[in-house]
Amino acid sequence: MKWFTTTAALSLVPFALCPAALAQVAGTTGGLTTDPAQAARADSPTQAVLSRVEALVKNGKLIAARETLSRHFRTADWDSATQKDSVAATRAFVSLDQKIRTADPCDISLEKASMGLERGDLLTAELHAKEVEKAEAASRGHQVTAAKIIADVIQRRADFAPIAARAIDQAGDDLLAGRFAAAKTAIASVSNSGIELAPEQASRVEQYQLQIVGLERQQGRAFDVQPVSLGVWQPGVIRRDGGAG
Repeated sequence: MKWFTTTAALSLVPFALCPAALAQVAGTTGGLTTDPAQAARADSPTQAVLSRVEALVKNGKLIAARETLSRHFRTADWDSATQKDSVAATRAFVSLDQKIRTADPCDISLEKASMGLERGDLLTAELHAKEVEKAEAASRGHQVTAAKIIADVIQRRADFAPIAARAIDQAGDDLLAGRFAAAKTAIASVSNSGIELAPEQASRVEQYQLQIVGLERQQGRAFDVQPVSLGVWQPGVIRRDGGAG
């Protein structure tokens, strides 16, 4: 485990860094490499992640880049990273933090909204899109994109409502079969959709959520939630994990 003393720039980092890495980063504005040759020399898991992060940054995907790096910080590969890689990753995170802080807030909100839509998190997509809709500084392009995302949310919510009950049933089946990540994904699909549930359905969702939290505590790790399409919950659909819709 890499321990660190928090600084203003790193106070939001959900991981621990080695003191040597912080010492080399503190007081600098170092960021991501822009040398294609260096990016190509990804000879470690951390360098491979940094190459992906750099590509996302070049495409204007700052939030996705930060999430990619944050996920890496919670892996065994990060725990065994060399000091050189630790310093490079720390600088990358600080650079991302600075870029996000100085970026157009509407661009950041729209990226978060788009990511929410891609993941089936309709509540998050709607929240950030509406922030842009109401923003006085939003450009016409921002408003058009926000309106499109909100329209997509409304349509997806309407499409999901008739099959939400099946997703809840599937979560119960997955829990019984020990497919805990799949169960969490099914429940997340329902709770993040923003649809109105019947009291019995809401009670089951809450019960399953509590079960999943308890299982995560027992196993000492959080189960990953994977993006899913609406078709997964249709009757007769066979999932990759062996479950059936």
